[in-house]
Amino acid sequence: MGDKYGNGTLKTGGIITAIPFINFIGLIISYIGLGGINFASVPPSTSYPSPGTGPGSTSYGQPYGQSSPPGQPQGVSVYQVGQGVLRGNVANFTLYSSGQTRIERATLEAVDTYAVSVNPIFLNSGNNAISVNFSTIPSNLVQGGVYRIKLDLDNNTSVYVTVIYNP
Repeated sequence: MGDKYGNGTLKTGGIITAIPFINFIGLIISYIGLGGINFASVPPSTSYPSPGTGPGSTSYGQPYGQSSPPGQPQGVSVYQVGQGVLRGNVANFTLYSSGQTRIERATLEAVDTYAVSVNPIFLNSGNNAISVNFSTIPSNLVQGGVYRIKLDLDNNTSVYVTVIYNP
């Protein structure tokens, strides 16, 4: 991420995050580095994230599988802005959408936990603050760990967002 967005602080934070016992310092440095990136001025990536799961995932919810079904025009582009947080069983994050679309379902990957509610379910053009409520969160999640949430949209596409777990 630091290379992609030209941010040395974010790159340094990512490297330190890989070191046991001081990885929390790397998360703090990465968070500071994320504040220096203007995501709105960066166009969505044309390369899609590989479907990795669980802690250590670094995808930022760039469009995944944004191809339109045959006979339909190109769909709405949706991607994550900034970093999300998972506190208890509630995930909060921001999504940018180029048009209106609906979130059909949300899944916390690696633990196969499905959302009981998503608010709001309709994304409008621009930034949208999203809150996802999971019925239960497994006890094996690691504090400070980075987890991915898969959002299935009504236009047959999926968007991946990342959240940091903070019980």
